[in-house]
Amino acid sequence: MDDISTEHLTVSNEDGVQLVSFRDEQLMDPEQVRQIEKELLNIVGESAQKIVVDFENVKSVASSLIGAMVSLRRAVVNYEGELRMASLSGNVLEAFRVTCLDTLIPAFPSARDAIKTMRLPPAASSSE
Repeated sequence: MDDISTEHLTVSNEDGVQLVSFRDEQLMDPEQVRQIEKELLNIVGESAQKIVVDFENVKSVASSLIGAMVSLRRAVVNYEGELRMASLSGNVLEAFRVTCLDTLIPAFPSARDAIKTMRLPPAASSSE
């Protein structure tokens, strides 16, 4: 997948991982979150096997975004892919901890840290 931008997301390929960044700081509007969910699911529909969702620029999220992340996880698992979150802080981190989303989807301090956990394909990591 080439680098793309949608209304709410920027997606780039980093070491074979689709790095998803948000274009908005506030993810609070229900219609906005519905559109974000569609955009996220479209990435999976394009066969992205490894996805890191980076929340570095996000200051606050609506509870409906948590549902969108659960939907994304379900879709990624259906494609036998991997999903990580990165750069959770402040209100976003608190929202994800309260709902235990951070236990369902692995979270890392930075996108780079998350990508490092996905770098090797399963076959390559099991043979030495």
